Amino acid sequence: MIQQQQQQQQKQQQQQQQQQQQQQQQRHEDDVKAAQHGLAQLEVLLQASSSSSSSSSSSSSRGMKMTSQRLSMAWLSFRFSCRRDDTAAAAAAAAAAAAAAAAAAAAAEA
Repeated sequence: MIQQQQQQQQKQQQQQQQQQQQQQQQRHEDDVKAAQHGLAQLEVLLQASSSSSSSSSSSSSRGMKMTSQRLSMAWLSFRFSCRRDDTAAAAAAAAAAAAAAAAAAAAAEA
């Protein structure tokens, strides 16, 4: 009788652990999708701003090169964090990329 109860408890615990793992995996996949979407938009923005910066002043173009490098670094760190399956790092990398894009947009407008 006691053994049966223990076995049932173990089964329940295993099911709960599986559910938690599935939820974490789903959250991670959602985070990665959102970050990839954001980075795809950033790449488009970067291409647009780099093509328009060729006609603007040299200081703006220097700023664009810096922003482009920052964006590339953010992208690399994002790819690396995905490989390590580290959602927090991926989110941080996406945030860094977003900041770089904001800087790129500001440089393009200036």
